[in-house]
Amino acid sequence: MSLGASLVADDRCDLADSPEGIIVSRPDTLPEAIEARGLGILSARCAGPTRLSAVLDLDEVTTDRLPARSTVWIEQHKLPLLANSAASHLPAALLLFLKNGFHGSMLP
Repeated sequence: MSLGASLVADDRCDLADSPEGIIVSRPDTLPEAIEARGLGILSARCAGPTRLSAVLDLDEVTTDRLPARSTVWIEQHKLPLLANSAASHLPAALLLFLKNGFHGSMLP
């Protein structure tokens, strides 16, 4: 969020299948807030329902400079499956990916 991303929800999201893709939204039971570890629960305006663009597997860590492209199916929707990286630039790179996607040379 400090880099310009929008929050949909903290901790968990509702997912719904639609013709446009998987729609992610904040459950009504959760407040518009985010936990800042060591500071507390902070108010944070949540974006409305939005289409899921990719899945980031935080358990799958890659050290590859150019990792192989991977995908995951959710319902009938094929999404990019991204791996975690120990690189300090990961948050900025993810935001750039969300804004612009992969370069055409990276497409299968």
